[in-house]
Amino acid sequence: MTNLLFEKFIKTKFSLWIFSNEKIIFRSKKEGLQPIVDYLKQSGLNNKNIIVFDKIIGNAVALLLVLLKPKKVCTLTISSSGLRIFKKYKINYSALKNVDIIKGKNTQEICPMEKLSAGKSPKEFYKILFAAKRSEEKK
Repeated sequence: MTNLLFEKFIKTKFSLWIFSNEKIIFRSKKEGLQPIVDYLKQSGLNNKNIIVFDKIIGNAVALLLVLLKPKKVCTLTISSSGLRIFKKYKINYSALKNVDIIKGKNTQEICPMEKLSAGKSPKEFYKILFAAKRSEEKK
């Protein structure tokens, strides 16, 4: 099931699909970290038996996915730091391509979220990210 659905996902304009009990429970066309942040706002950390398809996974997304404890994660591209996170926390994953870093949009520099998440635990990054999101929403 997973392989056929992932092949279908790759051909779509969606950046994230999340499944539970073989049904899509969340999907997004947004870029970067926003899709997983939106999912976390919607569902919190109470997830059971989810499977995640995400087109690009770097350190920041990997840290947040660890908190969701997915049954499996499938991605087109994963960074070396995202890979280390998945191995450290024993996340079942498959990736079609490994890259050294995730670059920011329209730049050759490392993605700002990769910088922000570097050296953080999943819980530390979650707290930093959602504290920043709350302060943005108050403005």
